[in-house]
Order: sequence, then structure tokens, then C-alpha cells
Amino acid sequence: MVAHVHKYCDMLINDDALVKLNPTDDVTTYYSIEPQTSEISRITCKQRDEIDAILKKPYVLLNNLTNKENRNLVTTKKLSMKDGEINIGIIQNT
Repeated sequence: MVAHVHKYCDMLINDDALVKLNPTDDVTTYYSIEPQTSEISRITCKQRDEIDAILKKPYVLLNNLTNKENRNLVTTKKLSMKDGEINIGIIQNT
């Protein structure tokens, strides 16, 4: 289970679009997972604090994204996992 979390975080951290960001940039990572009944969804919910710690940035459900924040979208990505898909949006905070 923890290996999935680390693999997932590695994919986020090493994303080409994120390479353009500096570690000190104020960003928030928004996510959604389909299907919500998948193992990766369960793992993500259970390990959210660990994901926050690895990313060193907030990791928030996509349905909490506001229109104001959406204007500062840096990148989006869809990650296919073993039993589901994770949709990611990185927002540059102002």
C-alpha cells in the first residue's frame, strides 16, 4: 500500500510540467479518483497525510477547487493506476 503512495508521489514530482515549478512555489495539488470504490482511492484517502508530507504541498479533493483558483491552473494530468484513474490539477496560489 505504501509503495503505491510513493510511486504516485514520484509520478507527480517528476512530471515535466512540474519541473518548471520551484520547490518554494506556493502551489496546491487538487485530485479526483475514479472509480471512488477503487483500491487506489481507498489508499489515497487513508494515506493523505503522508502524501501531503511527501509532496510538501497541500493535497486537496478536486471538488474543493473554486473558480477563482482555477484561473491559476499550472497543469492537469491523468494518471492511470492499476484499478483506477487519478485526475490531478496543480494550482499556483496567489
